[in-house]
Amino acid sequence: MKRLGEIKHAGETYIIYAAKADLSTEAYRSNPCLWRHFCQLVENHYLSTRRITFYANKLHLTISKLERLCKQQSGLSPSNFLLRRTLMEAEHLLQDTGMPLKEISYHLGFAQQSHFTQYFRHYKGISPGEFRKHMATVIHQDHHQ
Repeated sequence: MKRLGEIKHAGETYIIYAAKADLSTEAYRSNPCLWRHFCQLVENHYLSTRRITFYANKLHLTISKLERLCKQQSGLSPSNFLLRRTLMEAEHLLQDTGMPLKEISYHLGFAQQSHFTQYFRHYKGISPGEFRKHMATVIHQDHHQ
């Protein structure tokens, strides 16, 4: 098993360095391996960190190069890409689970429920509790039509 882990790490390292070889040209912007690696990192770590430096360091990129890659591939900055992923998870948990808001807050990496509520309200224009009630009403109406 240790050998398999070494092979996996070597493969990941190769992908990063192969991608870095293109960084001196504009080709890195459309490098699908680098983009997929960024997306996988986001999926694996967005609950624990939303710091862009973390992702740039993992990819061996400067923040500005990560920003260009992200803008080229998604039209979003890395911060907004992470924001959307976090909000998507929040919406899923609010709509499809009965998890208490406090648990959702902690699951999403917020130290306090009030921070999550402020974050959600700031970006969605509605509190998490109001969102949950609204979605329950919409789903209930859809089932009775």
